[in-house]
Amino acid sequence: MINEMFLNLLMPILSKGFPFLPKKLYSESKFKEQIDIDVQSSNPIKISLNGKIPTISIYLKITNRSPYLDVKLDRAVFSVWVRGDSGTFPLIDTFWVLSPKHIKRSESEEIFCQKDLNKFQFDLVKEIKDSKEVTTDLSSFKFWFDSSLYHSMLIETSLKNKPCKVD
Repeated sequence: MINEMFLNLLMPILSKGFPFLPKKLYSESKFKEQIDIDVQSSNPIKISLNGKIPTISIYLKITNRSPYLDVKLDRAVFSVWVRGDSGTFPLIDTFWVLSPKHIKRSESEEIFCQKDLNKFQFDLVKEIKDSKEVTTDLSSFKFWFDSSLYHSMLIETSLKNKPCKVD
């Protein structure tokens, strides 16, 4: 506890005077462990087939549990797979998130992502929409973050079996 308070107060000073010291005291791997990536708990993924243009909407939630550093999401890329009664199918091979987002230390931010679906994707979702349960996997998730201490920091993860609403 005292160590954390000490680091919290001295991190900005140490960064300027002794740039190598904060990295020794607060490693990149420790920082990465304190960034949580998930989908929003309520209505996280929605596929809309009824509009003029069919779309998929994804609500991501990034939590920065670091007591020392703010972080900025620079970009992210992932693929989307949908699962219904008849199996699991690739829906989107490359889904880019290119909206930078600043996330203060010990805070969370939600990020809205949306992409239009083509005819093939529309037909695929239409086939599985009447399944008992439709879920999605967001795989090969790659997030690039920047902070005052670590630049172009890459975090890789996968989000499996997330609920998906199809209307």
